[in-house]
Formats: sequence, C-alpha cells, structure tokens
Amino acid sequence: MLNLLAFHGLQKSKRRGGREKSTVTIGKATGETFNVATDRLYQAVQQGVSWGHIKGIVFTERAFNRGLVREVIDVLDRYNEIRHTVWTFATKEPIEQLFETTPFLDYSPYFSLLANPKDIDEQSSFIQPKRINEFIAASDEKAAVLPLPSLAVEEKSWTENKKL
Repeated sequence: MLNLLAFHGLQKSKRRGGREKSTVTIGKATGETFNVATDRLYQAVQQGVSWGHIKGIVFTERAFNRGLVREVIDVLDRYNEIRHTVWTFATKEPIEQLFETTPFLDYSPYFSLLANPKDIDEQSSFIQPKRINEFIAASDEKAAVLPLPSLAVEEKSWTENKKL
C-alpha cells in the first residue's frame, strides 16, 4: 500500500503562522507479489511516482507471518530514491485505518509518528524507533533480535471537534 501526503499545508503554516488541514491519499493495489502490486499502482496514478518521499514503512502482522518482509525489502532496494534511513514499524491494525489517521491540532502528516518518531521517542518510548538499515542488518543475523516499534490507533485519549 502506498501512502501519499500533501505537503501544501506544511508550506502555508510556515508562511502565515496558521495551519491548514493536509490531506492524506492512500493508494491500494493487490497482486501475486509485492512487486506486482506496486506496478499496478503505476497504472492507476495520474502523475509520476517518486519513492523519495517515503519517511516510514509499516509491516503488518500478516506480512511477518507469511514471510513477505524480505520480498518487500528486495523490491524497495530496486528504487534508488528510497533511503535506507526510513523508519520501520510493525502493526496489528488494519493498514488503511493506520494511514488514514492524521495528527491532531491541524498538523501536517509530515509531523506524524510515522514520519518523525524521534520527538515522541524523546518524551516516552519503550522501544526506540528503528531505521530500515538497522532492521535489515538484524534480519541478516540469525542470532540477532531487533525489537520493532508497533503503531496503533489511539481512540480513547483525545478528541477533536467532538470526534474521536
């Protein structure tokens, strides 16, 4: 699944001091392999896709259980725009629900936990955020264990305009 963020709200907040709600667009495609699924996204998009905007990668529990993580990493390695410093997470949540969640207080998704986990890690974290290069290195070692932070949607602690 491809999660695209519109950064126009970020630009306006710096220029005028106010914030404008940013939009989140989610591209979804299925295929026999991860590579086939990403290729199908190209057929449905109306402009060129740059993988350089990726800030974080989220692996579902199903991806781990089916052994798809290595396949995903192999495909991502083919795109030279993707840096090996993107953040890596796991989740048990439905991926659409996780990606549709936007930061409150009208912050851009650029400031979300998915894109910038260090701020929240400095306040409170049991497992430090991991870059994909750390994840790849640990997965290549048979005896290595790398705790991977897990993302979930918190619906009980905060409301915005009387909505959870």
